[in-house]
Amino acid sequence: MIEKLFARILSLPEEIMSLSIIPKIFAFFMFFVRPLYEFIGVLVVFVIIDMITSIWAQYKQVKRRCHESGEKRKTKGEGFYLFWCGRILWRVIKGERIIETVDKIVAYSLSLMICVVFDYYVLRIIIEDSANFLILVSLTNTAFVLILAGESRSILRNLNKVTPGNILKKIEEAIGKKTKRKP
Repeated sequence: MIEKLFARILSLPEEIMSLSIIPKIFAFFMFFVRPLYEFIGVLVVFVIIDMITSIWAQYKQVKRRCHESGEKRKTKGEGFYLFWCGRILWRVIKGERIIETVDKIVAYSLSLMICVVFDYYVLRIIIEDSANFLILVSLTNTAFVLILAGESRSILRNLNKVTPGNILKKIEEAIGKKTKRKP
């Protein structure tokens, strides 16, 4: 029985190579994407938040320029103002930028898949939900943290364009006010 099991394991690569392309792609995604399911979900959320804050910041900048250039002088009521807001949004939201967001998600996901392959085949680390220290310092987790740090920085930069002043300083001030003790 053990001999049959070993013979079957040894013949497995030949059986996989004889399959058509669709099962091979499915097996690839199940093997390399499954451990990254939560990582990719978090990345998608961060990239979409970055896209929304970027559109918001660009909208504010274009709106400010329109007001400064005097384009709103011809306004006659709230309906015309809403028309201008729609026109400004039309200037800001472009298909190329949305495609860039999709490209970002795909590139980040592929880079994480490459890191998983490197972790699995070179470092022999399997991504799983345990508290093992080696898993915490894997190449996949390091790349994930670096990508999230870059996206967080981009989100904060966009929010700084929208709000007057620095957001981090405002957060520190709010925490300082809440933690001060009254005599």
